[in-house]
Amino acid sequence: LEDLVHLGPVAVAGAAEAAPAVSAVERVDPPGGLGGAAVRQDINPALLYWQAFDQRVELPADVRKEMFAEPPTMALAEAEAYIARYDLVFERLRRAARMRVPCDWGSDPADGPAAYIPSLVTLRRTAQLVPVGAHSALEAGRDQSPVDDAMAGLVLGRHTSQSQTLVTTMI
Repeated sequence: LEDLVHLGPVAVAGAAEAAPAVSAVERVDPPGGLGGAAVRQDINPALLYWQAFDQRVELPADVRKEMFAEPPTMALAEAEAYIARYDLVFERLRRAARMRVPCDWGSDPADGPAAYIPSLVTLRRTAQLVPVGAHSALEAGRDQSPVDDAMAGLVLGRHTSQSQTLVTTMI
């Protein structure tokens, strides 16, 4: 697996030099405490997003309205119990953002108007969780988690546009 090709360095505004190449397997200690076990980085991010969508729980309409209001009207202490239900979703989003292979949603332009596109409602609702979860983590004093979640949300947005359809490109 060490010889698998990756996407290459990512240019970052203001960065002195490009990021070093990363192999398809990285030794890290992911959530769940695998103790430095090899973690694959060659999984199609779309598969990880599907897993995240599968872990999503629907909130009651009144709770959803309070949590996603601008500004939120639900007390953070009360919202934390609901946000905790999405820990697996956030973990999958963060993992998808770390993958070193392109995101392939399985759309085939040859299918024309019948081509598959990911559920944009599910994508939008998942993306709406990111600032709520980041705010909660920031208020709880976790400094890195909100940054990782925000970056994962941005990567989800970029991956959404890669489904090769006009609708997702415009959104």
